[in-house]
Amino acid sequence: MGTRSNLQGEEDRERSRPAAKANWAAVCYTYCKASAGCPQGYLKYQRSISDHILKQEFINLFHVNFERDKLVKGKNGKPAWPGDGDIYFNITNTGGLVACVLSDVEVGIDAEKPHPIRMPVVRRCCTPEETAYILGEGDLAGIRMLESLISQETVLSRFFQIWTLKESYVKMTGEGLRFPLRQAAFSIQDAPGEGRRIHCSQPGFFQQRQMGDYWISLCARQGLEVSWKELPHPSNI
Repeated sequence: MGTRSNLQGEEDRERSRPAAKANWAAVCYTYCKASAGCPQGYLKYQRSISDHILKQEFINLFHVNFERDKLVKGKNGKPAWPGDGDIYFNITNTGGLVACVLSDVEVGIDAEKPHPIRMPVVRRCCTPEETAYILGEGDLAGIRMLESLISQETVLSRFFQIWTLKESYVKMTGEGLRFPLRQAAFSIQDAPGEGRRIHCSQPGFFQQRQMGDYWISLCARQGLEVSWKELPHPSNI
């Protein structure tokens, strides 16, 4: 009887995990309170949420208890889970949102809610081709804004669409902003019936979604089956 119960438990755990036939990633995100003007306190609040997500999903997906104290520095100083198992994760937080990705391969994730920026930021981070995509080809009004504060909704959305892809790449590698962002150049095409095609000058697999006001972008070393799940705000935080 005990053996049958153990076998059933193993089967249940296997069903809760993404199919083993392909590499996988699970993106889990939670909407949270906006910043109340205390940056340190807000970061602590959002870290509590990300820890809650990781503890829950480490059990669900890896059958391991997540403990922040166990984390080690991986390649380029990126926080990593110790050991040789296929356990990888990454975290992102922005005003009003916390997101985590868990996977059996190296991954990075970034999320942003568009907000006003200055054109020099675009020129510093983006290639001419990316800038043309952001402003809209032949958009003379956009070109006249070269030194001004950018606040047009579509332009901002396109910038943070590109920005989160770049950030997800440097978070996957662990290089962070030490890596020249213009060297991770993206082109994005909406293919009818096929969804969004994302091409990058650097090797990697990319996927992104626009969730309400937010762009969430994922990067992995190789192709993945990706699941996306919104989680409720933890009641005890």
